[in-house]
Amino acid sequence: MLQFKDLEFIRQESQERIQATLEIIPNVHLSVIAGPNEYSTPKSAIISPDEVISFEVGIRYGGAEVDWVVGGWKSREEITLIMVDLYIGRYLDLRR
Repeated sequence: MLQFKDLEFIRQESQERIQATLEIIPNVHLSVIAGPNEYSTPKSAIISPDEVISFEVGIRYGGAEVDWVVGGWKSREEITLIMVDLYIGRYLDLRR
């Protein structure tokens, strides 16, 4: 089953942040991001996910023309639960 540890983060130096993206099932995409301009903690330049307490999470249902549903300050455990819910086909609205 999918877990937070399965995410592969890439450092985006120009924006001082890290990001992992994953297509959970066809047309359901997850983005996990942290950095100074994101809904994450700490609010500083990030080099590694080990530095992060909470992350911004985005979900996109459908193609590139569809808006992301975004929720902030999610823990690793919450992100794992989100990944599992998406994998089993449960629709999530992170804004609640």
